[in-house]
Amino acid sequence: MISTIGNILPFAGGLALSPIPLVAVILMLTGSSGQRNAFAFSLGWFTGILILCGLVILLVTGGSESTGQDSQTIAGIVKLAFGALLLFLAWKQWTSQPEPGQEAEPAAWLAALDSYSTVKCFGFGCLLGPVNVKNFPIVTSAAAVISASGLGLAQTSLTMVVFAFLGTVGLLVPIALYLMGGETSKETLQSWRIWLERNNAIILCVLFLCLGLNALGKGMSILF
Repeated sequence: MISTIGNILPFAGGLALSPIPLVAVILMLTGSSGQRNAFAFSLGWFTGILILCGLVILLVTGGSESTGQDSQTIAGIVKLAFGALLLFLAWKQWTSQPEPGQEAEPAAWLAALDSYSTVKCFGFGCLLGPVNVKNFPIVTSAAAVISASGLGLAQTSLTMVVFAFLGTVGLLVPIALYLMGGETSKETLQSWRIWLERNNAIILCVLFLCLGLNALGKGMSILF
């Protein structure tokens, strides 16, 4: 199980360093809703990733704990396909960078976050985690690694929980800073938000490039 966790660490890191949810959490913390909605969003993010990971594993393995050649082949094909998709997303992010001197336009839904209820923030986190086109190939690639590892049901479930938690750690960092620093931390969080928004495209480009090459390499090692 430890080796499987090691293999999915790059994908968990990719989720943890995703700029947009980090910006969302910072906006919640620095708005009127404060830490309550930030916690709810982070819990929803964790839940959504866990559910998608479990569904993909069930589809790949057919609900079986067997580790036959067919399961390995399917996992290899999934890794190749999503490796190629991640490289395509890296190219898209590179070409979507704003022109020099031009500020990146923030997502419209970010402006409405402060008016969301706690339940809505949880539901939004559940959707944004797995459904986001930028996250889907990352979670699916990690699920393919887990499904091909030959772990039993209990170890597979625990590995999924570890992956979802590690993919949520990035959101917990600004929350921890806010809890320790209170109102005095808002200026620091605002500077983080500005930097993340300004460098969103290049951060995602590097993440997708590294994860795409990793997934392609692992897929090729299984199939060829």
